[in-house]
Amino acid sequence: MSRIVEIGPYHNIPPENWGENYSERRHLGRMESEMFQIHRFYFSFENHIKRLVRRFNGLPVLRILDGGCGEGSALSDFREIADKLGVKLETTGITLDPRHRGILKGREVDEIVIGSVENFFETDVRENYFQFILDYQGALGWDDSRGVIGGTIIPIYARILTHGGLALLSSAPFPGLLKSSSLRIIQGAEEKGPVLVQKV
Repeated sequence: MSRIVEIGPYHNIPPENWGENYSERRHLGRMESEMFQIHRFYFSFENHIKRLVRRFNGLPVLRILDGGCGEGSALSDFREIADKLGVKLETTGITLDPRHRGILKGREVDEIVIGSVENFFETDVRENYFQFILDYQGALGWDDSRGVIGGTIIPIYARILTHGGLALLSSAPFPGLLKSSSLRIIQGAEEKGPVLVQKV
């Protein structure tokens, strides 16, 4: 059964923008294709889950956060990969749109947050919790606090990511912010398209 937290703020997307190409329905395969076609950034989510299993060998469950999950297509794909590999997975999806609630429950997302990453983790005191964070055109893309891209979101992600855990970000934050947050780029380049970062 899904745990649902409603914390706000919310937005409602007009039905005319619910089209097939809308980013809230993006599956992992489509992300892989887009990252490669647009940025020549090669990434396989299945291979990545295998690496996480090896890295965190002995953990009873892998925890994944999608910081802008939309309808939860990516989280559903993660669960399929985990089932295929025989891995226990715990998923958290954060969306600003209340209409996603029922869809996410139907996809068996373990924790559904209706609201913003900032508001949720301002009161949620988790640290070193997630082994993987996906922010593919999610919260990071809207965070330009104090004129710094990622100024609020990156420190939150650094706090909730396990040491050695990884985050895939569809856009690189402000230069220097990753380093000051103890996040190291292991694939991609700062200020250029997607980056895979590791908490050190």
